[in-house]
Amino acid sequence: MSHVHDGSVGVTGAPGDRGAAERDIFVGRRQELRRLDELFDQALRGSGHLVFVSGESGIGKTALVRTFLAVARQRDPSWTYCRARCAAQYGQGEAYLPFLEALGNLLLGPAREVTARLLKEYAPTWCLQLPAAGVSPESLREQTIGATKERMLREFGDLFEAASVQAPLVGLLEDLQWADLSSMDLLRHLANRVARLRMLLLVTFRPSELEVGQAPIRAAVADLLLQRACEELRLGPLSGEEVASYLDLRFSPNAFPPELLAGLERTEGHPFFVTSLVQYLVDQGHIARRGERFELTHSLSAKDFEAPASVRALVHRKLEALGEEERAALQTASVMGREFLSSVVARVLGGDEIAVEERLRRLERVQRLLYAVGEEELPDGSLATRYRFANALYAEILYDDLLGKRRAALHKRAGDELRKAYAAQAPRVAAQLAVHFERGRDFAGASWALSHAAGNAAALYDNAAAAARYDEAIAFADRLPEAERPTLILPLLRKRGAASMAMTRFGEAEKSFARMLQHARHAGDASLECAALAGLCNALFFSHRIEEMAVCAEEAWRAAERSGSAALQLEAMLLVAQLAQEEGDLADCGTLLEDGLAVAKQLGQKPLMLAATALRGVLHYWHGEYPLAEARLAEAHDLAHELHDGFNLLFTTRFLGLARVNLGRISEALGCFREGIEAARRNADRFWLPTLSSHMGFLHRELQDIPAAIEHDREGLRLAQAHGYGEAESGALLNLAIDYTLAGELDRALEFFEESQAVAPKSWFAWLTELRQLSALAGYWLARGDRRRAAEQASRLLPQARRRGALVYVVASHRLNAECALADGDAAAAAAWLEKARATLGSASAPLEAWRVHAVEGRCRAALGDGAGASAAWGRAAALVQAIAETTDEPALRATFLGSPSVREVLNGAGLA
Repeated sequence: MSHVHDGSVGVTGAPGDRGAAERDIFVGRRQELRRLDELFDQALRGSGHLVFVSGESGIGKTALVRTFLAVARQRDPSWTYCRARCAAQYGQGEAYLPFLEALGNLLLGPAREVTARLLKEYAPTWCLQLPAAGVSPESLREQTIGATKERMLREFGDLFEAASVQAPLVGLLEDLQWADLSSMDLLRHLANRVARLRMLLLVTFRPSELEVGQAPIRAAVADLLLQRACEELRLGPLSGEEVASYLDLRFSPNAFPPELLAGLERTEGHPFFVTSLVQYLVDQGHIARRGERFELTHSLSAKDFEAPASVRALVHRKLEALGEEERAALQTASVMGREFLSSVVARVLGGDEIAVEERLRRLERVQRLLYAVGEEELPDGSLATRYRFANALYAEILYDDLLGKRRAALHKRAGDELRKAYAAQAPRVAAQLAVHFERGRDFAGASWALSHAAGNAAALYDNAAAAARYDEAIAFADRLPEAERPTLILPLLRKRGAASMAMTRFGEAEKSFARMLQHARHAGDASLECAALAGLCNALFFSHRIEEMAVCAEEAWRAAERSGSAALQLEAMLLVAQLAQEEGDLADCGTLLEDGLAVAKQLGQKPLMLAATALRGVLHYWHGEYPLAEARLAEAHDLAHELHDGFNLLFTTRFLGLARVNLGRISEALGCFREGIEAARRNADRFWLPTLSSHMGFLHRELQDIPAAIEHDREGLRLAQAHGYGEAESGALLNLAIDYTLAGELDRALEFFEESQAVAPKSWFAWLTELRQLSALAGYWLARGDRRRAAEQASRLLPQARRRGALVYVVASHRLNAECALADGDAAAAAAWLEKARATLGSASAPLEAWRVHAVEGRCRAALGDGAGASAAWGRAAALVQAIAETTDEPALRATFLGSPSVREVLNGAGLA
């Protein structure tokens, strides 16, 4: 970023509505300027501050800031200036709009190259919303997949922190009372970091409008004012001496009688009242230059000072001097807000665009009620000038003067014309369109616009704002005639449910899909009924409400058959397969999923291909078919990237890492888990993060690094308990029980076993939990020396593992039984169990379990007096151990593994120590 500076000193009043001479006038505010100067010095030394400059409209907030900036530039020209401005919007407002506009302006100015570089390096998610950054979205795909609001806040803070290292920063955010909630969150994030930055952050707002505005904004301002690095400069009226100074500076030299200053006292020192009344006196010819000085042209009566008693009256008197066509143009413009486009005003009026443009130009240059912001080429190819009312009060008063029916009609036409002007890009201005259609009582249009506004929020990863907008859109759709509702409300409910799923708010998603289901059935639309049931199934599945999901899945299948859609039938079939995996009915799942994947590819339905491929990969994993699992999961992982499906990206990353651990490819597995954990933390995920942390514990446990395993499993337990995920909590407790068993702390291990069983979910992959518990308990009782209980757990494990086709657990059962037999001194029985273990393994690639089988066989052969057989078995185990170690790029972890007692026994037995 480089310097962006206005350089002018604003008048104490509304900016932009006076001549150049008046804009250079500034009086009063000495104490406030002194304090800003002190805070600027502190910011230059690395102790930043957030300063609220508050006061009502026209009190001089902008003038104070402009004057401070000019003085600061003279003192130290090295600092960078960045300005953002909030604008009145509909509802919650367009997410981050002022900050996006500020960054967009920087990217269009001389600082574009530096700004673009810092954005790409520190805020890639923001780059996607700023085409001017010149960064290909494809190049940022992996960096930004599944990003969330929390990540956008962090990236913006990182961006400004990096910029402040290069040069001190002065940031200005104007009109906070109109901020959207996302921008308020971003301001709070910056406020939490500003104290350690070379940054002075100035924020202006109007207290009265803040009080009647959104409660979250008001509460956030109150909270920020309690922080040490935040303070408020509240501006009041000017004193009589300061008003006199203003007159002397504006009209120099002058010979005004005391009656002029006495008349101005009725303004009570409000800067906008003062400057507006003085300008009115000039316009009416009451003040004029005579010779070398300014004088009153005649004695002023009380009537000449009546206007300041009310701003509305003052503005009305100013407007009375306008012609009918000019007033009509301004009233039409007021419907569009403080800023408006000339061509849209002309279209709403139904007049010639050039004639309307000329009227607006006169209103700017002569009456000074407006000022031109700049020219724009609209998406429909037309050229327009963007104007801004010189003061918001002008727009408000003009708007209030319209009759209710006239106002509604203008809003409807404004919405229609704005939508036409933006053509295919109309969703960009969805928030503005929502205002017009709602106030124009076009509820279908309002619902449409709010739906797109919600989509805009979702594109910024602000799913909470998206959900709120969808709620508003649904409310408007509900006001339509019954026959018109389904067309709008059904897709809205579907999107509302999807937003909730993205936030892992499964209860909210259930409500949206349940209502969608009700409407779809009422409309007799089997396709939409099936889509609603599919969404409802997923919400219930991840809420661990499996019995209810089973009922919905059956209904989805029947609806899909009625629809005749192959895609919907496949989606329903995948729900059945998902349910079957959860219930442990794995026998027929493979054929079902292979058929489904073939159909998905034939239909070209990539979301269904992703679901089928991921489920097939997981099924291979349950069966211990790790090479096949890896291949399918890698394919699904790539599809999730392509579809920008962050939820499934984490799902496939998790299982891909597990497959690679079990294949003995340790560093690749570490890469998967670290990628998943980083993405989950970056995007404030609460669902996958606890499990991913526990998987890191599993990996370290397999490498015999028990302290690290305990650390990761404790973190997984903390996260699971914090977010209330019982399945993840039960798994983390069981992992800790295994960890402490291997560490020899058996009493602590027993405590964790008991806690795990107490919180184990009843209906969420209960079969997998049972297999893990039986295997872990067998190992625990062996460590305790209780061979009877150990054998009992190993024997219970075998039929359960066979029933599920879980090869690794079948092998583990045989191995554990062999260890029990060896502990009893029955080497022959142990050899029989090991023979079964080897036969079950066959040619399967499961090195983590295989090396343990061969290690036990080595001990068994040694007990039988078969030295050659023992050496051969230990040699097979050693080869696997060394292969695993070679895939471990981290020297410390590799050394821990190779130096562990169980591995040393293998290497010694093989003569490799």
